Amino acid sequence: MTSMALPTPDLGARLVALEEELGPRHSLAPGRARATTFPELGTALSLGTHPHDVAAVAGLEDVARSVARAFPSNLFADLDLLARELVELARTPSGPSQIAELVADLVTLHDRFGRPPLRFRYDHDFLYGFDWARWVARDPVQRGGQGPYGRRFVARMLSRGEEIIRLVQVGDRDYPRLPEGAYRNPFGFVREPAEEARLLQELARRGQIPVPAWDLDARPDWRPDYARLRRELAAELGLVA
Repeated sequence: MTSMALPTPDLGARLVALEEELGPRHSLAPGRARATTFPELGTALSLGTHPHDVAAVAGLEDVARSVARAFPSNLFADLDLLARELVELARTPSGPSQIAELVADLVTLHDRFGRPPLRFRYDHDFLYGFDWARWVARDPVQRGGQGPYGRRFVARMLSRGEEIIRLVQVGDRDYPRLPEGAYRNPFGFVREPAEEARLLQELARRGQIPVPAWDLDARPDWRPDYARLRRELAAELGLVA
């Protein structure tokens, strides 16, 4: 999806302000270090050419801020595909109300997983589709048509967050209470920043990311066993905890 149309001045100014507020983001795209800027997304998505685009921009602002707020240690934050989803939803007849509901859920989702008591370090598993691929694979007949940022999957993630919080509260072995300043890592491999970056970048290079969130024309694919591929690569790279 490409276009040379420029966003209207008001929306364009908001996207410039958002970029200045949040600063540059890193991209997981192979061969590219910098994520697409918000003004660049505005141009590529022809923002300002539809009367509901203001709802899409407001939603993108809220989601981007929630990622930055809840996951301050996040390494990669490609928001291209998520921005496209917001724009496409906003341009439907009931778009503004639907997008408000979805964005509210996304903001809650980020806060729930990024803040205590869960305190996961990164948004990568949601943003790049690892959680979504695992969810679809459990019931592909019923879930195969559900997108990685759709309300049905987001609702399930919100519910899962509540389940994990209850496990933390009862002192579950897999989800214990965290000491002050610690991050949660239920995986069997190291996820410190250097190791996380190395692992994800190699997965991206091999084409083993469920949702190439840096690509506006991406077609998310849940079918490969991404959890197994990630575990095997972590072992290959010597990142097993």
